[in-house]
Amino acid sequence: MTIYLETYILNVLANIVLTHSYPRLNYINIIRIKSFVIKRHSSTFQFFLKMKVAEISVSYSNGNKDKAKITQSRDAFQLALEHWNKDTIELQEEVKVLLLNRANVVIGIFDVSKGGISSCIIDIKLILSVALKSIASAIIIMHNHPSGNLKPSQQDVDMTRKLSSACNTVELKLLDHLIITKEDYYSLADNGLV
Repeated sequence: MTIYLETYILNVLANIVLTHSYPRLNYINIIRIKSFVIKRHSSTFQFFLKMKVAEISVSYSNGNKDKAKITQSRDAFQLALEHWNKDTIELQEEVKVLLLNRANVVIGIFDVSKGGISSCIIDIKLILSVALKSIASAIIIMHNHPSGNLKPSQQDVDMTRKLSSACNTVELKLLDHLIITKEDYYSLADNGLV
């Protein structure tokens, strides 16, 4: 069965190449060239036939009737606390991204990464890919400081600028970057750092 399928595919490919490249060839010459192409390039075509390609499917459905809307940084902080594990908020750093539509209604929250006691990797490609797949118009990045210190580090500020620049490239708004603890938060946007 596979030999017939491969031969069929090779014939189709040969026909496409020949009819577009050499429209004045007669039938006998086409047959000769096809058999040459099949013999000469069958291993190459077999390679392409055996390749597996992942199929990507995107779907979205929001059946939640109680949609949260973010109007200020405190709204995002309260929502973050609802989705943060209170038992580990003072143990290890975590990064989450809040995905919003054009009306600042929450589409969802995505856990970006978990780190150690004093640091966490923030993968900008991952954040952008999730935001784009969810058709978000804006995002708010959030991470905790297990130490309880709400002051942003220079790394926090630099990463925020880098993420903001990347977001602008794909017409996505970075509305804020929150640093949170159990009791309080620091908004980089409220302090002019976004």
